[in-house]
Amino acid sequence: MLIIGTIALFIYFFKMLNIDIPKLIQTLKQAHFFLLIAIIITWIESFLRIFRYGSILKFYNYRISFKTLFVTYFVGLFTGSLTPMKAGEPIKAVILKKKSNVPLTIGVMSSMIERIFELAIMALLLLISIGFNNTLNLSVRSFYLIASVYLSLFLTLFIVVLGYKIEFFYRLLEIISLKIKFRILSKILNSFQRFILSLKEKTFSQRIIFSLNILIQSFLIIIIDAFIFYFVFKAFNWSVSVFVIIGVIIMASLAGVLSQTPGGVVTTEGILIYLFSLFQIPIEICMATSLITRAIGFYFFMIIGFLFSIEEGVNF
Repeated sequence: MLIIGTIALFIYFFKMLNIDIPKLIQTLKQAHFFLLIAIIITWIESFLRIFRYGSILKFYNYRISFKTLFVTYFVGLFTGSLTPMKAGEPIKAVILKKKSNVPLTIGVMSSMIERIFELAIMALLLLISIGFNNTLNLSVRSFYLIASVYLSLFLTLFIVVLGYKIEFFYRLLEIISLKIKFRILSKILNSFQRFILSLKEKTFSQRIIFSLNILIQSFLIIIIDAFIFYFVFKAFNWSVSVFVIIGVIIMASLAGVLSQTPGGVVTTEGILIYLFSLFQIPIEICMATSLITRAIGFYFFMIIGFLFSIEEGVNF
């Protein structure tokens, strides 16, 4: 049903944009060796994501083999893509518990840390992209005002949560968990408490170094993701600014996560095509680039994740 629904959505999307299918096929035939570079970069990005997840677990004194992290990453990618807003991604914690005896709390929190830091970097890079492209026609004063507010909030969160006020957050969660009678919410809050306790075991300098490490890795992942699109565009003899690509893929990724379609299917592609077309790029080039980029990364990795999920006995 998922496959049929996806095909139906694509057909509707093609009709809505009035895309010339023969012309699209002809455009796809023009692609050349730059696609190979894009495929290689796609795998580099995946390895970096796996390494980042391993770095987070290592921070909590769990050294997981690359093979286990590899399987866990692709299973999480597949199960997360089956549900709206990637609600199925916590299955990674279950796999880690099964293969390496990592507590579920640590597994779930590691995934949450990934998302928090990636969203923070996305917001910052989106702001920079808007500053370079000025797609929202912001005045210079407005741009710097928004940038100052965002950086102030980010630095405050960075210092307070990971720095000196951990005890305050622990006590706050303890009070809240005592007053909440719902069993599921109490379990979630208890998980947060255990997570904060694990942070308290680390020194301030260790937490700062760890945070900077994950931030840098998240930054590199998004930049590498942008260069995948860059080289696919080059395959069709189009040169698009990396800053434009960064802004577009971040907005499309956020829209895909927030959409109610599994894995943001069609929504992400639609936003990518629409936003790229705003920069005077032919619709066929936008369509071909978006589909190929998603095919060599997301859809191909979904197949790998599906095979690993079967091997690990994940119930669908």
